[in-house]
Amino acid sequence: MKNRFTHMRWGRLQLSILVFVGLIAGVQYWFGWRSVLAPWQQLPLEGIAVAVLLVLLTYVVRTLRVVAFFAAELRGRFPAALKLMVMNNLWNTLLPTFGELSFPILMQRYFIISPTRSLPALLWFRLLDLYVIFLLALVSLMLNRGSWWLAASVIALLTLAIPLTYRWSPRSIEYLEHKVSGKLKEKLSEVRKALPTSWGLLLLSSWWTLANWALKLVVFAWVMQQFVAINFGQSLLGAIGGELTTVLPVYSIAGVGTYEAGVVAALVPADIGYQEAIKAAVNLHLFFLSCTLLSGFLGSLLPGNRSSQPNRPAGC
Repeated sequence: MKNRFTHMRWGRLQLSILVFVGLIAGVQYWFGWRSVLAPWQQLPLEGIAVAVLLVLLTYVVRTLRVVAFFAAELRGRFPAALKLMVMNNLWNTLLPTFGELSFPILMQRYFIISPTRSLPALLWFRLLDLYVIFLLALVSLMLNRGSWWLAASVIALLTLAIPLTYRWSPRSIEYLEHKVSGKLKEKLSEVRKALPTSWGLLLLSSWWTLANWALKLVVFAWVMQQFVAINFGQSLLGAIGGELTTVLPVYSIAGVGTYEAGVVAALVPADIGYQEAIKAAVNLHLFFLSCTLLSGFLGSLLPGNRSSQPNRPAGC
């Protein structure tokens, strides 16, 4: 079973490398990289600088979410927490399979928080990310199609999903605890204790998630508008298409190919030509990767020394 899993991971890596090389060669063959990159020369330097700064600000917002969740251990250690989030994002972008694992590894290294607590928190964050992305996607669809009542109804249902999940998840896990024994029972107990512990913590996590994605997607939508003549609603939908691939298990190495596919899939229904959509997707992805690499370099300069504090339960 282990060998089969290893072969699957190796096959996925090989496929990702082929897609990576194929996209680079394909862009050169059909468009030419000089043609694709030419619009950058006409962009306002001040606007790009502000966009980069705003993207870097999203890492601060994401760090605030983690600090709120692990308040007892991370209080007073914001620089180390920021470094953790930046490096986790870097690895998650460049090497998706390892990237997610870097979160519990770094939490253990910097704050001595065991994976039994950090992994459930990571799952909770990913659920919040998906929730907010879908929510903003509905807003984008409203801007494009005007389906206000239908979108408002779906948004209302999605809004109820988070508190319902918070309400019933601990009870469901506790029910399973009574049905099993041994180490599995202990693991389930640890997972249950790692979930949000109060409505205040739930609201903080949801708020920082919304602030992060709203800021990031608005910036990415503006960047896309610099490369293709579309309205804001269409560009927002395209940005969402690309970012949605980063939180799903289909993300390739550095997102090459999958990110562009997500952007193009979101733009083509808006009657945008394939060539324009692909060029805009490639340039948006280059902007995204540039911000990721820049943040990784800056994050490496932050302190991240191991905490000597004992492991304490999370609080609001």
